[in-house]
Amino acid sequence: MKKNLVTRRVGSLLLLLENRETPRDLEWDYCLDLLGGFAANFFEVKVLVVTEGGGPSMSQRARLSGVARGHPLRVAVVSESMKVRFIVSSVALFLRDISSFRQSEVYQAYEHLRMSPPEQSAADRNLGEMRNELALFGSPFFPAR
Repeated sequence: MKKNLVTRRVGSLLLLLENRETPRDLEWDYCLDLLGGFAANFFEVKVLVVTEGGGPSMSQRARLSGVARGHPLRVAVVSESMKVRFIVSSVALFLRDISSFRQSEVYQAYEHLRMSPPEQSAADRNLGEMRNELALFGSPFFPAR
């Protein structure tokens, strides 16, 4: 079955990699479960989203709001998609520290998240593995390396 979203927790970093499609509810629920695992330490969480254009539906965004419950979350979304920029704007109504970046601005996204050099290396390595996983499950947008 084709995957639309792969999510991974790496220390205090939550990585989301999406193709151009809306995540399936099962994929989104797994992401929210990982995010909810930070509940006691939301101030430490750094969320990095890299997407080819996919993003959560309105109902999925509502569930995200419920998990975040007004806690401060630092989020960086890397995408070239205008649709994603709209989604980021709507999420900014309840997550004020969310910003979007173009692919060429990935290091600015890392700065926004206040990622250390080892965290940046870990993110790069994990995103590469996640791209391969997304490709293995039939995503035409992230070809295997």
